[in-house]
Amino acid sequence: MTDDGAVRVSAFGQTSVPGVYAVGDMARQEGFPFPAAQVVIAAAQGATAAIALDRELLVEDLGLPAAVLR
Repeated sequence: MTDDGAVRVSAFGQTSVPGVYAVGDMARQEGFPFPAAQVVIAAAQGATAAIALDRELLVEDLGLPAAVLR
């Protein structure tokens, strides 16, 4: 969590909990000083998180090492 109560996420929306993603105005990347409360931004973040999650699941299904995700 950030100091103002937002969920801290990576550029792909991943939280510190493996497999848990957050997007929209409740989530904030490190260094972004304020919530970007716009539907279009939340939708784009959701699409990015979906791509990252899909890749994470593919790597898991194929039994590849987690380092492939980095």
